[in-house]
Amino acid sequence: MPASPTLDHGLPPRRHGRRWWIVGMLCAVMGVAAITVVMTAPRLVCWGVDRWRPAHGGEVLIRGCQFSDQVPAGAATAMVVGRCTPAEFRRIWVGASGYWVPGFALADGQHAWGTFAQAPDITWRLDLVNEPSPEGLPIVSARIPTGVAERLLTDVLLDRQVPVTAVRLSKVKLMGEPTAPEQLRFHLQLSGAATVEIGRSPLAVTLENLIAQVAVRVIPSATDQRLEAAFTIDDLQGEVPFLGSLTPFADTLEKQVNQRLGQELPRALVPVWWPAATRWDLQVTPRVVTEY
Repeated sequence: MPASPTLDHGLPPRRHGRRWWIVGMLCAVMGVAAITVVMTAPRLVCWGVDRWRPAHGGEVLIRGCQFSDQVPAGAATAMVVGRCTPAEFRRIWVGASGYWVPGFALADGQHAWGTFAQAPDITWRLDLVNEPSPEGLPIVSARIPTGVAERLLTDVLLDRQVPVTAVRLSKVKLMGEPTAPEQLRFHLQLSGAATVEIGRSPLAVTLENLIAQVAVRVIPSATDQRLEAAFTIDDLQGEVPFLGSLTPFADTLEKQVNQRLGQELPRALVPVWWPAATRWDLQVTPRVVTEY
């Protein structure tokens, strides 16, 4: 008996429908997998970095990374803390490393910490948060122990052939905030003591108080940002052997600092990916901070 024409013509539609069902299931599985990857990517990134720590990242050494609503206990004592949005960090990362990173791999609640390659005794922590400040600006805050700050400052001065040794810091406070597009103003308070070599004669200089303002202007270009700065002394109190009070030398010191800034800043180009509008809060503290 011949096969029914109705049954013969009905087979292809059933096979076609089965194929679409399989394709639909595959698409659903792929969609769920993609959503899972996107949702878990921030944790996977931290897990991967933490799995291979310590990890070298250019000028920094990464010693830990976690995804948490709270700052991890092992990272809470960092000396330098940076806070920025995931989008801002992504721009910095891509600009600094040249490697692309998907936006969904970075999220509010990621924390990384470690030390600096050139200053291993200073610890740092980076917090990715959706609102780093009321204005949404990145924040860099630092609380550097006095002994560490004195060693670093002495090394910098010797490296630049400035005849200053035996540096002792009593108070250092540097606060900076944007005042206009591409412009920042820093407020400096400084006190301490040092030995200044004049010829072959060491002079013990006591700086009781220095209050100064530094107006910084960022000039964008195609590849780098050039800096210009103006240094202004509001108050200068101190003593120098044989010369007496430092106050009459305020204008001379101001001119020398501005001259030095005019020589140094043109060579200190800032990359275009670095956010010019950043809040700064840097202080020297006698408090001992645990190192990682």
